[in-house]
Amino acid sequence: IDFALEDVAAGAYRVRLGVKRTPASGTVRVSLNGVPLGEERDLHAAQVAAEVWDLGPFSLDARERHVLRLAVA
Repeated sequence: IDFALEDVAAGAYRVRLGVKRTPASGTVRVSLNGVPLGEERDLHAAQVAAEVWDLGPFSLDARERHVLRLAVA
């Protein structure tokens, strides 16, 4: 799943991602402009649970379009 970040001002940002963990969930890799934001994460859980992941600080340059990608398996 790709999320386009368009016309975002250059600067420092922090991304937090709300996720739902379930018995039927797999794994997810998160990247920004093709650069991984941490390791692959497991979304599997014995019971349904909601979490917020802090993907850390990063800097965006002045390009017109950035892509935040969630690769789910």
